[in-house]
Amino acid sequence: MKRVLLGTALFFCAVFLCIAANRFTAGKSGEMLRKIESLETKIAAGDGTTSESDGEALLLHWKEAHAVLCLYLSHDRLCALDVTLSALPVYLREGEKAEALALCREAKEAIRAIKDAESLSFGNVF
Repeated sequence: MKRVLLGTALFFCAVFLCIAANRFTAGKSGEMLRKIESLETKIAAGDGTTSESDGEALLLHWKEAHAVLCLYLSHDRLCALDVTLSALPVYLREGEKAEALALCREAKEAIRAIKDAESLSFGNVF
């Protein structure tokens, strides 16, 4: 009987952790997408100083999220996004609008891929 209770308790703990991780991933990916879209708008408008500071803020926000995401997501998924977001402030400082916009598009696609892969759907669960 103790084994059944322990197994049930572990099952509910695992389900709780999966739901918490899913909510964290969905929340952070949504925030990152909004920030990147805002940054794209500023880059396209030619607002260099604000876009540069926003690029640095985006990188800091990513590093905070990465510290938690790396606990349960594979490094391969996060590495490409990490490299892309790390290069973004450099292009913004250099005034390379086309390259910065391309990196924003790459980052958005990588975030969407992570969000889709980690969503609670029948295909992802089973």
